[in-house]
Amino acid sequence: MDRHGPLTFSRRGGRLRSPGMRRMVAPVIRHRGFTVKSFAHWTPRYVLDRAKQHAFSAMNPDAPWFTRHMVGLLDQLLRPDDRALEWGAGRSTLWLTRRVAHLVSIEHDPDWFERVRRRCLAELAAGRVELLLRRPADDGGDYVAAASTIAPDSLGLVVVDGKVRSLSALAALPLLRPGGLLVLDNAERYLPRATPSRAPGARHEADGYGDEAWRDFAARVAGWRCLWTTDGVTDTALWTKP
Repeated sequence: MDRHGPLTFSRRGGRLRSPGMRRMVAPVIRHRGFTVKSFAHWTPRYVLDRAKQHAFSAMNPDAPWFTRHMVGLLDQLLRPDDRALEWGAGRSTLWLTRRVAHLVSIEHDPDWFERVRRRCLAELAAGRVELLLRRPADDGGDYVAAASTIAPDSLGLVVVDGKVRSLSALAALPLLRPGGLLVLDNAERYLPRATPSRAPGARHEADGYGDEAWRDFAARVAGWRCLWTTDGVTDTALWTKP
């Protein structure tokens, strides 16, 4: 999920479906400078999904901004001897560091990098996490290349939740060991499904892939076991390397 968290509002066009829903979000709309017409996807079910997401985040303030279903899966599947990599630092950084042997976290934003660094001082001192500040480029640049020093078939987990996600996801595939896990947050934005998610902006088959790199990714993981989760607001998908 985007790092500003579960209370971020969409600017997609449209209008709220009922007067009651307008009253519910009007204070937030005024505060953030949105117009009522920007809430086409605010159906009653979406409001309920949003409330559940917010409740989970409030009750689990240290959990990653993935779907609650994915947080539960990872909590069960991760092993203390796993080595991990993530593109996109955030709440997931400290949470993962406490569940794996070592984590490399690659971030592009200097201010956000510093905020995460301050939260992980003990883990940095213990050598359990390595934080890298790298600038992305259209071709991936140093942001994707930062993972090139990691040995192939060595990682138990890779999280793709930052910039240039398609190229990051492709770079992750050879780094995972057999049985390793690849997690893609906001998967509905990039990969079409025959039965689309109910999350706003989810891709249908007719929409195609986010770009050709995503088409390549989908072909490469076609034989991998996939668990696709949604909370109705966003999706997080997980693949297991054969």
